Parts: sequence; C-alpha cells; structure tokens
Amino acid sequence: MTGDPVKEISQAQGRVRVRLEREKRLAEQMQKTSPATPALEEVKAQQMQLTVKTARANLREQPSMTAKVLQTLTQGTLLEKLEQVVDWVQVRVPDGSVGWISAALVSGLK
Repeated sequence: MTGDPVKEISQAQGRVRVRLEREKRLAEQMQKTSPATPALEEVKAQQMQLTVKTARANLREQPSMTAKVLQTLTQGTLLEKLEQVVDWVQVRVPDGSVGWISAALVSGLK
C-alpha cells in the first residue's frame, strides 16, 4: 500500500479518515459484483403475506370447523400469517383481528 495515491480524506470528531485509491477500487468492484438481495425483514414479510382465494372464508376463534366464526372474509383479503398448525393458519386481518382460517382457503403458503 505504500505509494498508493490518496483518493479521499475526511475529518469527523477529531479523526482523519484516509481512503487509498486501491481501497476505493476494491469497494466499487465489490458493489458491482455483489448480487442485490432484499432485506431480511422484507423477505420475512413476503413469506407471511397470504390472501383469501375463495369467494368467502370464515375467520374462526380456534383451528376447528366447529369453532366460533369471528367474521367472514372475502376473496382477495390480505392476511398476515402468524402461525400454522397442520391444516389451519392463524392470521391477522386488515382490521387487526386475529383468528384461524383453513389453509385450503388461502394462497401464498410456502
């Protein structure tokens, strides 16, 4: 590194930062060759987003066909997956309510 030309100099909080030409080229090369990857939170959010795929679907209090119906959802309603137990998915609906829906009635499960 001795003899490398200085490319950048900055000063903050009493410290001087020097970047050599070679370091800058390496950083630029890494940015060009690194594949763009979505943030972890974005990937998780995508994995947790479901939609009602049938004309109507019941949101139930428990994961059972005999459980109390909390509300009836319509096709296309966005759901946030919270948990899955066998053929049932616990979801949060747009109004904030939480309940269970049959996995057969939603799309987007992984």
